Amino acid sequence: MRYFSLAMLIWAIGLVVGYAAITPDQQKKVTATAAMLSKMDALVKAEKYDDVLKQLPELQAAVTELATIPELALPVANVIKRIEAVRGDLELQGFTLPEFVKPEMAKPMPKPAPMPMPAPGTPAGTPPAGVPAAAGEVSFVKQVAPFLIAKCGKCHVDGAKGGLNFASYEVLEKGYKGKLMIQKGESQASEGVREIVSGNMPKGGLKVDAAELTMFKKWIDDGAKFDGQDPKALLTALVGTKAVPAKAAPVKEPPVALVAATGKETVSFARDIAPMLVGTCFNCHSSGNNADKGGLRFNHYTNLLKGGDSGKIMVPGKPADSLLVKKLKGMAGDRMPLNGKAWSDKQIGLVEKWIAEGAKYDGGDPMLATETVAAVAKARDATHEQLLAERKTTAIDNWKHALPDERPNQVESTNFLVVGSISEDRLKQISDFAEAQATLLKTQFGLPADKPLIKGRATLFAVKSKIDYVEWKAIEEREPPINLRGHPRHTVIDAYAVLWVPADDKEFSLKTLVNEQVSALLFAEFGNGKLPPWFYSGLGRAFVGKNDARDPRVKMIDESVTGVVGRLGKADDLPKGTLGAEGTEVAGYGFAKYLLSNQSKFNSLITAIRAGADLDSAMTRGFGGGAVQVIGGWSGKGMNAQK
Repeated sequence: MRYFSLAMLIWAIGLVVGYAAITPDQQKKVTATAAMLSKMDALVKAEKYDDVLKQLPELQAAVTELATIPELALPVANVIKRIEAVRGDLELQGFTLPEFVKPEMAKPMPKPAPMPMPAPGTPAGTPPAGVPAAAGEVSFVKQVAPFLIAKCGKCHVDGAKGGLNFASYEVLEKGYKGKLMIQKGESQASEGVREIVSGNMPKGGLKVDAAELTMFKKWIDDGAKFDGQDPKALLTALVGTKAVPAKAAPVKEPPVALVAATGKETVSFARDIAPMLVGTCFNCHSSGNNADKGGLRFNHYTNLLKGGDSGKIMVPGKPADSLLVKKLKGMAGDRMPLNGKAWSDKQIGLVEKWIAEGAKYDGGDPMLATETVAAVAKARDATHEQLLAERKTTAIDNWKHALPDERPNQVESTNFLVVGSISEDRLKQISDFAEAQATLLKTQFGLPADKPLIKGRATLFAVKSKIDYVEWKAIEEREPPINLRGHPRHTVIDAYAVLWVPADDKEFSLKTLVNEQVSALLFAEFGNGKLPPWFYSGLGRAFVGKNDARDPRVKMIDESVTGVVGRLGKADDLPKGTLGAEGTEVAGYGFAKYLLSNQSKFNSLITAIRAGADLDSAMTRGFGGGAVQVIGGWSGKGMNAQK
């Protein structure tokens, strides 16, 4: 559930700095509305939704009135968005809401007038002067500029560390990379203040004391005014210190070419190198705030190929010439990891051997997070028992994250862990259905009867309501296919399915829903991380649905296929996911039915997948073309439709 913020309308008053002041009566209305928002926030957090509904009409009326005040137009628009978001969440839970007609918004106040023009007689070309700081105000020239030079000068006044330079007030005011170092009137929202408070800045052992921070925040809260003659002037010129020319931005070399591993290498990036980078280098070279030291990031392989401000960090085939090796050995400036434990000779030897063998990549998609690359390799190398223990812990963590207020029951069997907010008897029924399907699949695909269906076992999450199913987006960061009532996920690291169980079999068949997910997870297991979810999910539904076409849910999915396929603009809309979560799942099911209609070609496809082929290669072997080409033939949306 989304929450309101008490600060939303209080912040509004801060935005009118530089504009005509709002009246005392309007200020009272702002304060009253802020109090209502605070109360609403508490009610929502306490899940007292009936009381929320009682409060909504009064709050909506108050916000509608504030929308007529030009000074408050922008913040009120944000509050309205919050109201609409919470209304949407309540509607999703089945509440009937009071009507809310979005108000006509007043036009926002114009920006403050520009700085005054030079006085008559001022030489041509002289820039406009700022307004001198009034008594009690913080002076940029006398206080802020010297502070910035003293604490940040080496990296960001004389230089441009991390791409950030504020050699002048004008540059400081603009910000960098979409972030405002100074948010006028809002010190707490200013990136510069946040960096100081967090301890990220300044570097080099320098400290900002409480008095300095208070001064800097007051200057920002008072509007971050400039009281010098020329906002373009260097800070060092303003305060009379010697200016040092800013360093030129480094010229980037072209990245190292990506070369895929052949499998004959003795050192693996995924298994050997990635875990070491994640374990010791990510404080300075990942994707978080202030984690691109030297312009270098290891968060995915493509960034490793790009190198940093010092250029390429590896020369394939030549470890002795590679900056990465030199840094690890302390042969080129500071030894890396900086301020961390030095790598052992064995660890550095692995890096040297990997580079000597061509620095080849075996982690799949080169844009995949390095942490994920390492975790997938670990899962592939793990035993069934090791992976089972990891997945059980992950399953409970996922449940707590998605549904923290629901204490689940659990049922364990040979091939499945079933977790859910329903009775143990119902969970046992799901477990029995899943084990029976596992036995059937082992027979159909010639799998050993005494081996697990899925290495590390799979988890089946059972939820009892639509709202619980929707909350699973907190785990997957995407909307689940609500009307399909279930979906699988297999990442090698984890294997699970989420099922929104029916109240009873009159609604639809629970057995069919379970069998679909189990079958889909097996197809994903065959692919060993190389198959996209829309494909293995569709195969699971089609493989089971052909035997239960009269089930109301299966029938609904069948009837949806034609309409969804009609929305395909072109064949690659399906693998790109442009049809949305549910549309993509339905289209994947329709495509899978098409594949299953030719059993011999389908068998060739599955054989290739089980042998390690990716989807395009396997599709070519079974159906004579890559995935997009075959989708085009099925849907009629391909340039070269396959007949």
